[in-house]
Amino acid sequence: MKTDLKWMLLLIGCLSVQLSFGQTLKPFVALDGVRLGFMNETYQVVNPPTYYSIYKQRFGYRVKESATRNEGYLSETGKVMIPCKYQELKKWKTQGLFWIRENNLWGLADPKNGKIIFKPQFLRVHTVHQQTAYVTNVKGLKGIIKANGAFLVPVIYKELEDDNKALLLARNQQGEYGYINQQGKIAIPFIYADARQFWNSQHTYVTKDKKHWILIDTAGKKLKDVAYEIPPDPVKDDDTPEIVIKYREILKAYPVLKKDYGFKKYAPNVIRDRQGDFKTENYQGDLQPLMRYFVMDNLHFPRKARRKKVQGKVKLQFIITENGALKHIRVSEGLEYGCNEEAIRLLRAVPAWSPARHHGLVTSMNMVEIAFDYTKYNRKGIRKKTNE
Repeated sequence: MKTDLKWMLLLIGCLSVQLSFGQTLKPFVALDGVRLGFMNETYQVVNPPTYYSIYKQRFGYRVKESATRNEGYLSETGKVMIPCKYQELKKWKTQGLFWIRENNLWGLADPKNGKIIFKPQFLRVHTVHQQTAYVTNVKGLKGIIKANGAFLVPVIYKELEDDNKALLLARNQQGEYGYINQQGKIAIPFIYADARQFWNSQHTYVTKDKKHWILIDTAGKKLKDVAYEIPPDPVKDDDTPEIVIKYREILKAYPVLKKDYGFKKYAPNVIRDRQGDFKTENYQGDLQPLMRYFVMDNLHFPRKARRKKVQGKVKLQFIITENGALKHIRVSEGLEYGCNEEAIRLLRAVPAWSPARHHGLVTSMNMVEIAFDYTKYNRKGIRKKTNE
């Protein structure tokens, strides 16, 4: 019977661990208002606040560590898919993949399964199309890679036209020009000393000696000799995979009170940018000064605490959810004779809460100090009138 009970308890324990691991996580702002971590659906801390920034993505969270400023990727359940060891992550939007940068070299990773498709080896990533991307290695040679990990065009060319046309102009390591098709095959041999891009027409200009130019078609067939001067192709600037996301400050949670108390009583100036980030101006109505005035108006000093001449502070830790709900109040430093209970009552009496913001509304851990000084209250527990 004891053996059966032991196995039953073990089974329940394993099941609870499995259910906890499978829960969807949500980011939260730490007490310092700077670092971020993850909580589960019951607002229990799962990942401690070690992150500088957290971005919700389609399959999980893109994170940036506070200490190293390195970036990585977590699944929705908190599993590390891309470790936080990379200098930068940039999204390949059409593929749901991430470019990863390590030692100033770029690679490619899949956040859904953590697979490294290309190890960091490319000095630059140029124009990115829906299925392909143009890359340059550390030797300055160019090629085209595919999202599945294959090389459409080997990274062996000194020059390679980065466009989505039928024929692409390229120059090999011997300095000769030719043309490659969209399947990565050589369509027109590398036999020219100089050449021009096809652009939107079905013909272009090439030369074998840089003196006598001819007009050819897409099959490389000569159409006619050219007697006039051929202008050079316009220079095209290289693109990066994606605009770098700018990290915005965190806006802490604050109480929304009916009385102004001389502070801004409405929400601070919040501007949503194209990435969904929040850019805010500093808000005067911080949690502690607002609560100080609220306490002065609403605290009922416990009679027994006044008789015992209590002076001190009660420190409360609590959570404000992304919906503005007050949860998990805990006394971190307390006083006797009913002061802790009165402090909790006051916190619950706040009419409403504005949640913290970090690229959207987010849960936050908060702390507030409530002062108790018997000299400032009469026998009925009402605050004496002062000029304060």
